[in-house]
Amino acid sequence: MSLELKECIKDAFESAMKTYVESDDYKYANWEYDKMLSEFYNGLPETQQKKLTALMKARGDLESGLASEAYYRGVLDGIELRNDVK
Repeated sequence: MSLELKECIKDAFESAMKTYVESDDYKYANWEYDKMLSEFYNGLPETQQKKLTALMKARGDLESGLASEAYYRGVLDGIELRNDVK
């Protein structure tokens, strides 16, 4: 698959998710999560805060990559199914 197609799919994913991440429901859920995390984080010693930050970044990167790959594969599967139906 060409890099150009992969970039187009990535742009489409970001565009599709924009409305969701700008929604009031998402913003509120994110605010609640941030509040809980902040309370927990602030109760940790500095060394554990650094470890938690590194762990959360690694988890976020993994989940972001998974979501992007799932969207990419879904688009490719959709194209393949469309070609099979013709």
